[in-house]
Amino acid sequence: MAVLSELGRGQCGVFRGNVAVSRGVTRQQLQALLARGVIARQLPDVYRLTVVPPGDEQRLRAAVLWAGRSSAAHGRSSGAWYALEGVRARVPEVVVGPREHPRHRDVEVTRVQAFAPLMIRTLRGLRVTGVEATLVRLAHVLEAEALEVACEDARRRQLTSISALRAYLDRHARAGQRGVAPLRALLAALDPVHPSRSTLEVKTRRLLVKRGFVDFVREFPLRWNGRNHQFDFAFPSRRTIVETNGRRWHDDPLDYDDDNDKWSVPGRHGFKLVLATWDKVTCRPDDLVGELLRPSLHENYARSPPPMRGRRSDRGHTPTPVNRRRARILASGLAAVIVLLAASPAGAWAADAAQHAASHALSAVDAIILGIVEGVTEYLPISSTGHLLITSRILDLPTSGKAGDAVKSYEIAIQFGAILAVLVLYWGRVREMFDGLIGRNEEGRRLVGVVFIAFVPAAIVGVIAEKVIKDVLFGTWPVIAAWIVGGVAILVLSRAGVLVPTGGRSIEGLTTRDGFLIGAAQVLALWPGTSRSLVTILAALLLGLSMAAAVEFSFLLGLVTLSAATGYELLSNGKLMLDTFGLGIPLLGLVAAFVAAVVSVRWMVTYLRRHDFSIFGWYRIGIALLVIVLVATNAI
Repeated sequence: MAVLSELGRGQCGVFRGNVAVSRGVTRQQLQALLARGVIARQLPDVYRLTVVPPGDEQRLRAAVLWAGRSSAAHGRSSGAWYALEGVRARVPEVVVGPREHPRHRDVEVTRVQAFAPLMIRTLRGLRVTGVEATLVRLAHVLEAEALEVACEDARRRQLTSISALRAYLDRHARAGQRGVAPLRALLAALDPVHPSRSTLEVKTRRLLVKRGFVDFVREFPLRWNGRNHQFDFAFPSRRTIVETNGRRWHDDPLDYDDDNDKWSVPGRHGFKLVLATWDKVTCRPDDLVGELLRPSLHENYARSPPPMRGRRSDRGHTPTPVNRRRARILASGLAAVIVLLAASPAGAWAADAAQHAASHALSAVDAIILGIVEGVTEYLPISSTGHLLITSRILDLPTSGKAGDAVKSYEIAIQFGAILAVLVLYWGRVREMFDGLIGRNEEGRRLVGVVFIAFVPAAIVGVIAEKVIKDVLFGTWPVIAAWIVGGVAILVLSRAGVLVPTGGRSIEGLTTRDGFLIGAAQVLALWPGTSRSLVTILAALLLGLSMAAAVEFSFLLGLVTLSAATGYELLSNGKLMLDTFGLGIPLLGLVAAFVAAVVSVRWMVTYLRRHDFSIFGWYRIGIALLVIVLVATNAI
């Protein structure tokens, strides 16, 4: 028994019977050990010790021992021996010389005329064909994708290279040899410098090529905050990056932080980031292609250079998308309506202007000022409601009676200009949500659900407490208090690293729970001066979203919230507003709000690419102190 243990050591308990006999073990002793179950017959004249559990390695070693001394593992077996990704051998595969003719149903045998081209080597005590010869064989028996996975794994582990494979084929490949043509075709398609790092990356590359996206750059470098980041696939002309996302398999939580930091970099350089997950690539490839083609947060900066390196260049933000041509067309159309109204002496505009001058309710200049204030402040974290309230006091607009109610309705109605601005700037995402509503986009449908859940809390509280809010909170001092509290909160949270551009979950990672909590935070914005965008962005950041995702979701939620508020106000007091001001004044304010909102949002996202929220905190405190002075001096 000691002899058999020595023979099986290092061979997974496998040994040849004739070798055991040469060491003094008789055939009768072998039969006795077989009968007692100490050993078992693996192949003709090849035995294994039963104390060693059976496995693929044991079967392969047994097959090589059985086939003869000149034999070697081959094909799938040698690929599995090299641990090439995705390669498994159903039965042991061995290669033998031309004079050997072993046959067995449990072993696949290949005969060759010469062993030299196989570049046989000994690895962990077993003879195996070289990596290049193994890949040629695998090119014959594997599908193209599985072959690419195995080849890229070999390159990644530096077992071979494209140049080595081509040199091997030029030297040893025979005309018509099976596996040579598929391998040459694969080598022509692969990046000669950067091998794929995973099966998912291989699947993503093949999907991109299949769908016609062949102009990508592999391992595209971007530098930020003193670190170099490399991204899997980049389309510089499209300003788009596709990154494979295998984060669900991370064992170390710090890997998530590394991913989040890395994924925030493309936006800071004006690139759109598309994450290729296993589910998208294998089950929903159309969704991935749709994301690649869809205008996104980064479209506005498609031609912008990377941010300048400077003292504060470590701070960035993912920019919002803007279709400039659509914005110009829409703004021009709205302006044309105003011009036509103004140019018609017999129209409603002339009558309205005379009525406004007589009643001193709202002049065209007042309408433009209010529109600009609404557009500039609606999406900035400084409270548009508070600014409109103070601006109305400064302009000495009516606050009571029918004229006062009409002015308040007008201030809400011109929010429609800010709504149009978001529709233009975020048209790609809005279209995705619309497709979700009609069942064409699952991700869009899910996002619509999250936005709706976030909208509900503020809608319920707003309807229930409408009278209390308007009678108690719509005053100068509540607005001043909210400005100061919000400003101090911004400064404290910015210093704590909360309101700074950081990595985190994307908007695709939002859950219904996140939506409800963000919606609950939005209820605070019913207090004038608080700022809806501030509380929603802050809530999203605290829930782990990236700055880009938090800002985008805040804008989308604002789109729904402002639309509901505007629609509700128009249904309630729209007739009163039109009877008081006519149509021209509201349209004038709407155009002013639209243009100002477009400029404001574009400035905000550009500014936040390099800075945190501190400027808004200081502004809120400063404007609050200024209003206190104006109130104290009876200026308002």
